[in-house]
Amino acid sequence: KTQLALQLSLMVQLPQRLGGLSGAACYISTREDLVTPRLQEMIEFHPLLSPELCGLPEIHTVKAPVFVALSKVLAESVPAIADERARTPGANPVKLIVIDTFTDVFDRIKDPRYDDIFLRTRDVKQVSMLLHRLASKYQLAVVLLGGTRCTFPRIDGDDRSPGGLR
Repeated sequence: KTQLALQLSLMVQLPQRLGGLSGAACYISTREDLVTPRLQEMIEFHPLLSPELCGLPEIHTVKAPVFVALSKVLAESVPAIADERARTPGANPVKLIVIDTFTDVFDRIKDPRYDDIFLRTRDVKQVSMLLHRLASKYQLAVVLLGGTRCTFPRIDGDDRSPGGLR
């Protein structure tokens, strides 16, 4: 998933004649910092990518591991970056927001408050509205990566997982 998101962050920079949007990306991580060596390898070895067409300066990165930080980034930082780039002659406009990994922010194991489904729903709705506003105002794409977790059936028979996962 992260590989795809990193590749999208580079591909969005390509000119339209090569399938890109001549844009920049905002990459929001909820876990670790951006994997820049991986991006450099992609630029070096991918047949469409090259340092002349794309690079790390066109990927604005920020870490937002919790709801409050993510909300602030979406309400303040991303619009500031997008507006600044729109005012700067020759700057590529922001055309992509990636949140890697969106589900971590609302994970009840990491934040027990999210055992409360109403609180979780309220916070997810707030972030969704911020993302919708950004996508509409700046005509950009949003990519949300979800986390995965191994699950094991319960031995006592009290397994509440969907039928196909039992």
